[in-house]
Amino acid sequence: MLRFSLLLQPPPSNLPKLPCTVVLSLQRESFLELWLSCSDDIKLAQALLSLSDAGCAIVAAGLLDGRAIDPIALLNKPELAKADPSLSGAITVEWLSKSSKKLWEVLPKWVKMKWSAHEPNKLHLKVAGIRVSELFEEGFRLVKPFKAPP
Repeated sequence: MLRFSLLLQPPPSNLPKLPCTVVLSLQRESFLELWLSCSDDIKLAQALLSLSDAGCAIVAAGLLDGRAIDPIALLNKPELAKADPSLSGAITVEWLSKSSKKLWEVLPKWVKMKWSAHEPNKLHLKVAGIRVSELFEEGFRLVKPFKAPP
């Protein structure tokens, strides 16, 4: 599975039909951040082409290992989007999905959780052997020990 984020500008008025699963889409100022999960490199290329045909400039691609790369590099080496580090210890995640149901489904995988009213969208967790892709698929951005997707 290939998992990555794209930063698009300008955001399309209507997102075109994509051959990949849209995990999350976030409006960020004049950009649209799109998280995609594609089954293979052909679908990844088709998704990038569809977005380009919709009039979007693909500004950057973000990987689950925390790297931000040029989208052309992703086309040339789609295996980069297979990065999926395993995490143990203290991490911080940013909760981007609005579904509390998802949060409660995922929580049993974590050892401890700390939440603060000062940072209502961030959770401080102690984890054991969780993969970044598990966070990504549930709409959580890893913030510490590194930012993924960036």
